[in-house]
Amino acid sequence: MHKQITAGVLILLVACGAGAVLPVSAAISPASRERYLADFQAGEAAFGEKRFDEAVTCFQDALTVNPDQVRPRFRLGQALQALGRNEESVRQFHALLEKNPNHIMARVGLAQGLINIGRAEDARRQLEWILQVEPEHAEAGRLLASLGGGSSMAAATAAGPAGPSGDGREVVPAGFQPLPMRPGVILAETEGADGNLPPGPTRSAKPVAGADAGRKGGAREASALPVPPPARQASGWKVSEFLEQTKGVFGVSLEYAKFCMEKGDLDKAGDYLDQAEAAALKDRDTRRFLETQIHRSLLNLYQSNIREFGQQLLRIKPLLSKETYTSFLEVYNRANTASSPQEVARLVGGVALGAEHHAVAAGLFGSILQTNPDDLFVSRLLAEAQIGMRDYPAAERTLVQTLRAHPTYAEGAMNLAKFYLTARFDPAAAAKHLELVARLDPGDQRVPVLRSLIALVQGRSREGLDSLRQGLAKVRDPQVQILVRRILEVADDAARKGGKVDYAAMLSLPGSRGSNAEDQKAIGEDFLKRGSYFLALKCFHEARDLAEIGRAYLALATHLFAGGDPETSALAAGFGLKALREELKKNPQSGRANLYLALYHFERRDEAPARTYVEAGLKAQAEASTRRHLRLLYAKVKG
Repeated sequence: MHKQITAGVLILLVACGAGAVLPVSAAISPASRERYLADFQAGEAAFGEKRFDEAVTCFQDALTVNPDQVRPRFRLGQALQALGRNEESVRQFHALLEKNPNHIMARVGLAQGLINIGRAEDARRQLEWILQVEPEHAEAGRLLASLGGGSSMAAATAAGPAGPSGDGREVVPAGFQPLPMRPGVILAETEGADGNLPPGPTRSAKPVAGADAGRKGGAREASALPVPPPARQASGWKVSEFLEQTKGVFGVSLEYAKFCMEKGDLDKAGDYLDQAEAAALKDRDTRRFLETQIHRSLLNLYQSNIREFGQQLLRIKPLLSKETYTSFLEVYNRANTASSPQEVARLVGGVALGAEHHAVAAGLFGSILQTNPDDLFVSRLLAEAQIGMRDYPAAERTLVQTLRAHPTYAEGAMNLAKFYLTARFDPAAAAKHLELVARLDPGDQRVPVLRSLIALVQGRSREGLDSLRQGLAKVRDPQVQILVRRILEVADDAARKGGKVDYAAMLSLPGSRGSNAEDQKAIGEDFLKRGSYFLALKCFHEARDLAEIGRAYLALATHLFAGGDPETSALAAGFGLKALREELKKNPQSGRANLYLALYHFERRDEAPARTYVEAGLKAQAEASTRRHLRLLYAKVKG
């Protein structure tokens, strides 16, 4: 867990300002831009560490420099909400939505805030609007279900992934199973080992209407909700086989198109969007057609086909809400009035970076640098995109080329020093670039702090920790302050318990150690929580983890069932079961495989086999979080 949290801070240190896209470079001076980026990144780091008071201050400072930026205002609203300052949070989300009416997550945050202050009907209107645009939006469905409203589709998608568990590896929150189950079958309202309830709209969520409280074993059943079909027989578990057997299926085609877009393969994304669109037209399904067209619009934008983007926008205007159309139209107008292809690429690259389509953003920013290699800001954004897609060799080349082109750019040398401590472990190279920073900017208080980190990773722990404590009192960079405090906390905790800290592992970014299986699993976990099923499967395949491959297929099966496709859902579940059973053949003591199989049966109300797998899992050697969830499930299914 320590490594995962600290790596999140260091991504911000090495990266160049997530969410700080085009408007920053266009509207403010370089000095103000640097200040904005420092405040914003410090806020992101504090938010990730759940230091919400500190995050509020940082985001407010960032907005003082540039009040039009979307990401810090969104984060400010979230941080205020986490602190229980709901009235202030609602004001922030309102302000954001006035200029960005299609910001779905801000509208979700607004709805949550309205619920918290007792304005349920206002919240209901916001949630119903979201579900018109994105009918399968899990969080909006869950919130609407909590208000006693919404369609069966909204209710069916009400449960979604939540935050990390205690051990930082197998991220399964207490009280929540690793599949995105529906509210009728989730293990909800039961306190986990940490005493916290699962994430939900309120701390006292009411049972789902129609639950059978007297069901044997105490399992709650929402009879009004459909039960997923049993899995179909599958010949294997490889993605290529699954795609071949589901060719032309709407849900799979659309999800794979999203995967191709995230990987930057826009031509292939277009092919799969064609398949999804054809399926939607064949079924005369307006909602599905709208969903494909929204992604098609984004694809046209990424391909800088602004004319087609505008024409398509006119074609689908009758299908869009006023707010969605206005948002798309603003993007079109800005792109259409751009003075050069580079300006269009900068705009679209910012959109892609904000959508976490890092490969697309990297391609666009790279094209700008080919014609304007001296654009420092775009160089930083390119490095951020490359780090986001975990292409560390490319990020290194970008950072090196930037410093070569600007040899007196102290921040460029600092970025490389950080890079060699986190993405490509080379303490000697880090020290070399740190000395360059010291020569170029002798007053940079970060230099002694990074020297202390080098001492730590080289095994000089006492020297490193002593100098870190001294550096903390002097350094003014809020990012570095957060990092140092975290490292000192970990070190002090290890000293009390008589343990040791692997500082090099703490500092390494996910995936920076090559094809390390644990890193790939952690990255796949993040993709799965985001609903990026095929990216998650790719990572789990690279990790050669059949249990997690099975889990990802079962999550996809639940998603497809919620989308109204029980037949393909059954096939995806069959692929998942095939992988899980293969894992049990190789490793009968796999606690995770037994847990995921138990949850599969529990979701389908098959308590006897669920109990069998739970008992087998409890007899196996398993991670702490897995055992916690096995015990939680056992309390539901025991006879």
